Amino acid sequence: AGGYYQRNTGECVDEDECLIETNCEHSCENTRGSYRCVCNEGYRVANNGKDCDDVNECQEGNSGCEFGCMNTMSSYKCYCEYGYQLYNKTHCENNSTVTNLTRESKNDTDTIPTHPTNSGQILVIS
Repeated sequence: AGGYYQRNTGECVDEDECLIETNCEHSCENTRGSYRCVCNEGYRVANNGKDCDDVNECQEGNSGCEFGCMNTMSSYKCYCEYGYQLYNKTHCENNSTVTNLTRESKNDTDTIPTHPTNSGQILVIS
């Protein structure tokens, strides 16, 4: 029966389907009598069981962004409103506060400056 083969000794052995063409987009994990496709971080297995779809952390509310969230392939970026800068990847601080925090612990900051565009939208500069 599929997923197993019988040795000359009569022993049934699990066949590693991942060694055969599985058409998994990212990677394959052998299971007992079958296999499953596995996706890299930031992706999930699509409905067809083989392709990988980007996870939109912003829509799913998993980003932790204090002000705004922008989805990227396999990840996301937080951004802040005008006059604020990103601190520790998810929090927005007043520009003067961020400047002081950056001086105190430069290695712990992730500052992405933002400014409004002519249309009033927020532009993320990284």
